[in-house]
Parts: sequence; C-alpha cells; structure tokens
Amino acid sequence: MKVKVTGDTLNEWEHELGDAIVGQLGLSDEAIHTIRRMAQGEKIGFATAALRLGFLTQIQLDGIIAMLGQGGKEPHSGDAKSLVRMVASQPEPEPERSRALRVGNVVVPGPQLAEVLNPRSVRGDAVRALRTELVLKAQNHEHNGMLAVLSPGTREGRSLLAAELAICYAQLGRRTLLIDTDFRASAQHKLFLSSSEEWGLSQAIAFSAPLQAYDVEDIAELSVVFAGAPMPSPLEMLSDPAFHRMVARWRAEYEFVILDTPPLGQFADGLLLAKVAGRALMLSRTGHTRRADLKNALRRLATTGTHVVGSVLNSF
Repeated sequence: MKVKVTGDTLNEWEHELGDAIVGQLGLSDEAIHTIRRMAQGEKIGFATAALRLGFLTQIQLDGIIAMLGQGGKEPHSGDAKSLVRMVASQPEPEPERSRALRVGNVVVPGPQLAEVLNPRSVRGDAVRALRTELVLKAQNHEHNGMLAVLSPGTREGRSLLAAELAICYAQLGRRTLLIDTDFRASAQHKLFLSSSEEWGLSQAIAFSAPLQAYDVEDIAELSVVFAGAPMPSPLEMLSDPAFHRMVARWRAEYEFVILDTPPLGQFADGLLLAKVAGRALMLSRTGHTRRADLKNALRRLATTGTHVVGSVLNSF
C-alpha cells in the first residue's frame, strides 16, 4: 500500500506535535536540524519527516499523539508503549445524554482483518501510518472526525480499508464508529463474521427506529453499524432527514466516524456521503483501477466541495 496525503505545510498543531516529539525523545540539535530540513524540502510535517528518517517509531508517535489528546498529561512511565496502553485503558467518561445507538451482540474480526491486528505485519504498519497522517491532517478541519472512504469501482479494497482504519483509530483509545452505508453490496458484516440479516442502517432509516451498533471483541473503543437488509432506492434513503439526524448524533458521540461507501463509478451514493462527511479518502488499486475512472471520480467529487484528504494506492 502506498500512501499520499495532500494538504498544506506545517500548521499550528503540527508545530505543537513537533515540540512534543523533541521533548519526549530528547533529540539533539543536529537531529532537529536534519528533520526540519527534510520537512521544509519535501513540504511535510515534522512528525512525518522524523518517521522517514528513523528518529521516531510509529508506536512512539501514536503515544505522543494520544498524550496530546489527553491535554499533554504524561503517564508515570516514559515508555511510549506504556503510554498507548494507559490511554487505551482509560476511555473518556460516558456522556450524560442518551446514545443514538443501541448496543447489539459482540462481533468478531474475521480472517481478512488479521493483518491489521498483527503489530508486525507490513500492511498493518502501512494502515497505521495512514491513520497517523489522517489524524495530523484532521486537527484544524471543520469535519475532523468523519471520513468517507471512496473508490471508483469494485474489488479495490474499499470496505477492507475502511474497517482497518476504524480498528486503528480505536486502538488509540478513541471512540470510533464504523458505518456500512453501502446498501447495494454491503461487506462489513462479512469482515466481522456477522449475519447479513442483522438489524442495520437501512431498517433504522426505513422504520424510524433506533440504530443498532455492535461492539467488537477485544477492541474496546470500536462499534460497527451494518448496512442491514436491502431496500429500494438507496440514494433516497441516504437523503432522508432521519439519516442526517443520525449523522449529527454520530458527530456528537464519537471522535471518529468512518463511512464505507458504494463505488463512485456506478452510483451517486458516494458523492452524497462524501458531502455529508466533509472529508474523503480516495482509494485505487494497482493493475485494476483505470486512470480514466479515477480522474472521473475525482472530477465528480470536486463538485460536492468535499475536502479530499489524500489518495491510497492499494496493492494486493
């Protein structure tokens, strides 16, 4: 997997992160100068440059980001792994308001998600690196917590990447919700070894009923909402005011919300979902996605005013 994230150069939050990295790792003046020189030359953030130069590991960066998310309070141990464990084991207090979701049975990640759960896998490292880039880019964006995962066509790995990203966000100890909004060819129930007959988003919209979320075994901060039973007129359902009320509640109750969408080249659903999310990640597949299809998808997406945070080239 190759990752390219678009955006401006260092922002205020990235400067804050850079200061935290220097303070936590005790970098020498020479190391700082080397990192800054690369960051300026390639127009990337300090953290990204430090990762590429080997001054910083992904685990250390995840820990420092988690620490800043907790207001900069350090744990008793200075070890970055301990820091991540501490944040993950101390979730934020439950809000007093009632949740928009009712909790269903616990589901289990299937074999296709084994790589992202393996701390030593190459693909897992690539997805975690992508997650870190997305967290960095989201800090000052209006819709920083919601992301639509898009691709031009089928068999490009869109559903798998959406699930992997949701898992990686949750592993930071941040409340994360994965929503399958593909009413035409839903896939998340397969990835999490559930039945396609489970109550899902389609029934909740059609019958104005509570939405049901499923906890994920051994991933404390992740919940999954399945697409549910096939319904006529999926685009009309996603335009329903009931769906948009759900979106508002998701934003209020979760730090990260990942939308798995239908292929852009076949349906307009993804354009609507991208506009609702405000931020989108575009996926293509090596040797499979046609350049013309990708260009057309990006052209159509531009009409929605959605902020495209980056593009991913999938190889499998």
